[in-house]
Amino acid sequence: MPAELSTWQEAFRSVDLSKPARPNTEVWGYWIPEPALLLRPKTEDRRDRYIMTWLRLRAGWLYLLRLPDVPVCSVPTQWWRDILYGPTGRSAVDASTLKARRWEEIKKVFGTVFQEAHFDSNQAGPVWWCGLRVRAVDPEVCPKIIWEMFDLGFRYELLALDRLLAPARKDPHGERKRVAMLAAIFPRNHLYSISELPDAGAGLSARVPHHRVPYLEAFRRVVSRWPSCPASLHDSPPFALTMSSEEIISREKVLVKYYVDTFFALSGRAPIVPHEYPL
Repeated sequence: MPAELSTWQEAFRSVDLSKPARPNTEVWGYWIPEPALLLRPKTEDRRDRYIMTWLRLRAGWLYLLRLPDVPVCSVPTQWWRDILYGPTGRSAVDASTLKARRWEEIKKVFGTVFQEAHFDSNQAGPVWWCGLRVRAVDPEVCPKIIWEMFDLGFRYELLALDRLLAPARKDPHGERKRVAMLAAIFPRNHLYSISELPDAGAGLSARVPHHRVPYLEAFRRVVSRWPSCPASLHDSPPFALTMSSEEIISREKVLVKYYVDTFFALSGRAPIVPHEYPL
């Protein structure tokens, strides 16, 4: 598991959990599988099955998420568990059970770009991922796969939250402007995917505070449009390279805490957030 970033970890610790939990029907699902789901299985076989199935589905699923005319919703954790285990991982006695009915619902959502054979977790052969040819779960590559899932999960959850809090119904170019604005938060201005793995931490996960400055400022500009954004963010001066490391981190904490608190309040669950890039 990639290491947590201290600022984000601190924001999680300060979340007010005293409010009643949301009913399961109101809790947001996941656009990208919760990374912990891939590491939670008790057996290595199931874990490896989850990871390799995700790598086989990844490119098609990311393509599906970008299609403007396909109303892809977030996916419940149990659906992801079924998808990553695959139909070949289920026993024949499941055919008339709730799992089988759920699988039919899954195929309705994923059927736009996938055939059932794509979910076969027993497929052989390598998978191309970020320029690497992955034949099996490799201890050196696995942390980077999980890191990418954290990063992608954060991107799509941020996009969903921004669409909710800053709708662009009256602007025909609103969605294009939104994507450009959010893309500035990430290296190479890529919002929907990671074009290549970094050599070290980059963007919001850069180890040096001053290397995070342009991405933090882009992040601040995004959340400044949200109705509940505090004056300490939308009325504050931009993040700047002339600031001290201490000032950058202090203001970063305010920004990150606001995002984490807002996501918790509206989604009913913890957000997926950036993690330290594994070297």
